[in-house]
Amino acid sequence: MSSDQGIYSDRYIAFVDILGFSNTVRNSITSPRQASELVKALDRIHDRWVDPALKSTHGVYDADFKVTTFSDCTVMSVASTPTDLQYLLLMVTQFALDLMSNGLFVRGGIAKGLLYHSEKAVFGPAFLDAYALEHEIALYPRIVVDKNTHLDYEKNPIPEAFDEFILPALRYDEDGPIFVNVLAAYRITERTYPSRVLLTGGSIRACIQNQFNNSIYNPDHYKKLKWLAMYWNSVRLNCKIVDRLERIDFPMAKDWRRVNGLES
Repeated sequence: MSSDQGIYSDRYIAFVDILGFSNTVRNSITSPRQASELVKALDRIHDRWVDPALKSTHGVYDADFKVTTFSDCTVMSVASTPTDLQYLLLMVTQFALDLMSNGLFVRGGIAKGLLYHSEKAVFGPAFLDAYALEHEIALYPRIVVDKNTHLDYEKNPIPEAFDEFILPALRYDEDGPIFVNVLAAYRITERTYPSRVLLTGGSIRACIQNQFNNSIYNPDHYKKLKWLAMYWNSVRLNCKIVDRLERIDFPMAKDWRRVNGLES
């Protein structure tokens, strides 16, 4: 930390918004399962995912990882080093998959810059940049990254240790932004899937399908779920091993038409 930065230090920050959070809270009394799963996901991210299946991955680096949750927003940050960035992408990916498998989707932004992040408070220019990415650029259920984060990622290859479970990855989108490819694990084509990936993949596909079917009455929701369905399909169509996961029928097209009596 240089003297002219004061209390700030240079960090990567992820600002992640849980979509549909208000409805989950409203339904929590009569239908508590989803709210319970949300609490578990938040607890896991705060505990740095101490799941035994993930210990080998998390033990590779001693990242300077911090997390703060308030209402429907979760903020994660790490030091501005290549390995810490990779760790942040891993944590963001696992958090998103955990929520997606329970029907909760996320939108967010990752930025690099000056930040103050302690157990009691988080603020700074980087926070504002990450919030702006989520609020103004992301638009769909995706986590976009700023230019500096993207360039830093391109400079440093992902360590092999991460590849044992989920390969943190970025991806270009058709409308321009670079976003975290949280479905990267499902593009694996040359080796056996970990059981966790198999189970999560089936749940994610079912949740996307169900919410897409119900989104036709709200054009704004339909547009977001259409993007998510197309994203899922683009990953699965590139996977050679298709018989070990849910079938790769495009949720928006074939299944939607079948559910609505337009196709047998």
